[in-house]
Amino acid sequence: MTNLQLNKINPPFFIPVWQQGDHTILYPHTQTVLVLGVLEIMNIEKGVNALLVQALEQNIRYTLTDQADPTATSGFRLTAGNDPIAIPIINLTGMRFAFTAEAAGAVLEMQQGRLRTF
Repeated sequence: MTNLQLNKINPPFFIPVWQQGDHTILYPHTQTVLVLGVLEIMNIEKGVNALLVQALEQNIRYTLTDQADPTATSGFRLTAGNDPIAIPIINLTGMRFAFTAEAAGAVLEMQQGRLRTF
């Protein structure tokens, strides 16, 4: 079996960042109700290389650059009710995360963590 075949069988997995001593999760899950303004995430913690995100109730738009904020009609879309996705964080230089709701009442589920391959 080739490495390419192995990669298809064993996709990357998202894991929380653990405390070395007592194995507690360092960066807990958060839930934020979004209004039509922009929520900016700039504080990416040490050891984090991905954000696990999910939209509930209403669709949410997001951008990964400091050039433009998302709007109700532009930016990448998290569709309400879909499974969570992991957004890899490769290079934080000049990058920020901004989220906005397409309609009032959107709920953003998020956790900082790591993507690992097994």
